[in-house]
Amino acid sequence: LHDETIMFSGQPVALVLAETFEAARYAASLLGVQYENEAHNIDFEASLEEKFLPKKKRNTYHPPKTRGEPDTAFKASALQLSETYHLAPEHHNPMEMHASTVEWHGDGKITVYDKTQGSQGVQAYIASAFGFSKKDVRVVNAYVGGGFGSGLRPQYQVQLAVLAAKKLERSVRVVMTRQQMFTHAHRPECTYGIKLGAETTGMFTSIYGDATTSTSRFENNMEDIVTWGIMNYASPNAGGEYTIAPRDTYTSADMRAPGAATGMALFEIAVDEMAYKAKVDPLEFRMINYSEIDAMNELPFTSKALREAYREGADKFGWSKRTPEPRSMTEGKELIGWGVATGMWDAQFSKTAASAKLTANGHLEVATAASDIGTGTYTVLTQVAADTLGLPVDQITAKLGDSDLPTSPVEGGSWGAASGGAAVQLACQAVAKKLLKAAD
Repeated sequence: LHDETIMFSGQPVALVLAETFEAARYAASLLGVQYENEAHNIDFEASLEEKFLPKKKRNTYHPPKTRGEPDTAFKASALQLSETYHLAPEHHNPMEMHASTVEWHGDGKITVYDKTQGSQGVQAYIASAFGFSKKDVRVVNAYVGGGFGSGLRPQYQVQLAVLAAKKLERSVRVVMTRQQMFTHAHRPECTYGIKLGAETTGMFTSIYGDATTSTSRFENNMEDIVTWGIMNYASPNAGGEYTIAPRDTYTSADMRAPGAATGMALFEIAVDEMAYKAKVDPLEFRMINYSEIDAMNELPFTSKALREAYREGADKFGWSKRTPEPRSMTEGKELIGWGVATGMWDAQFSKTAASAKLTANGHLEVATAASDIGTGTYTVLTQVAADTLGLPVDQITAKLGDSDLPTSPVEGGSWGAASGGAAVQLACQAVAKKLLKAAD
């Protein structure tokens, strides 16, 4: 709709509006669109010929600093593993599809009910893109039916809905179909070459990763793929490379532990294969290479109980009964396999504001613009307020999902409870301080 350039399959080229859903669908089916073919590439393997590392700036991930001499150490290692792993793209597909309802108030103000993980991010986008004053745009997302990262940035249905509402000066609703949920954000495709060197005891002598992920041709998206394995396992020699490969698709995006889920899943496969080469139990292999510190940055972890988790998990699971030979374990007539893998994610924290208001009848209201995407944010913040002021939870109301509320980041990265909880706690402590001062 911006111009005649088609950048990806499924890109909206027209919007049909009607009084009913059925009429809109029927009218859209009558449209005919003619295209001229241009050279394009959607194949990831072919796009690897154009892979590159963008210039370092905000929101880019660059390879970790090399430690020791990984290539020399690899060549001298008694045991060597060199494999390339591939992860296909994945689509978020939460239960609730992306949808936006724009209420046109007729006074230059709009209220947007949007499927988003961050109301204030959508508010800022709409104000900037469509020339509204920020105070004239209110975005509401009181309840969100799952997101998994697809709602961290505005998707195209909100653009279309606001565009139509502004053009017609009336309220408009745009809802994506399930098929259209496959036309936008997705976890990037990835190829990850991993080289591991080890002594015959299983101790790592070298770790090296070379990863490339997909992005669109019109926008760069990067993920932190290679640092996780280097961070988690001890090795005197470690390093990595990371690039992105452009193709003619929609831009890849964050999806549930972006970078870490991909990087650790593929790295752990390599760890298992090296354990098999070393003839060492895969759990014992991880214990041998356990790092007490962040091995990449050579800094202590704020906390780490992974060794204890390994041991307790093995005990409860009955790991000692596992036999290592392939196809050696059965359950009835079925072959079964037991495996172990490590996952990682960093404990992030983001600047958040909250308000707390205690009424004369003892009812407390706490508020922040955070979202609840099914992770229980309402419950968590209510519990934090209850613990802070000693009130029963049925005397507390949490207000979320409204851009008019105190500043909050998008709901993602597993920082919601820590960030919003801390803000609510401070707001409640301020209320308690005022009460005690008044009591004096």
